[in-house]
Amino acid sequence: MLEILFAASLVTFIKDDAFEVESCTATPFEVVKSEIPKWPNDAYSTYGFTEFRVYVDESGSVISSAIKASEPTRIFDRVSKRALSGWQFNKSKNKERCFNVKFKFQLAE
Repeated sequence: MLEILFAASLVTFIKDDAFEVESCTATPFEVVKSEIPKWPNDAYSTYGFTEFRVYVDESGSVISSAIKASEPTRIFDRVSKRALSGWQFNKSKNKERCFNVKFKFQLAE
């Protein structure tokens, strides 16, 4: 019964005000630990985003990430990559899993 309850909490997509996460293979997952990027001091824009392709090992730790797109270019990349390095996903039997992660930035009015 516990296994069924755990499986019910797994999703293939998460959409939040600050970020979106999608499994590359539609495999159910859970974000166990996440960190929201801090607004960079040198940001001249009031909005933007950074999209990553993220690879996670069987323990759920981020092992690599690559920027797929960002707008404005390079402004939010460093803080996004730093925040992403602290993320933790659920454990898996798969040796490696792939996710698309998008951080969304909007300066509050």
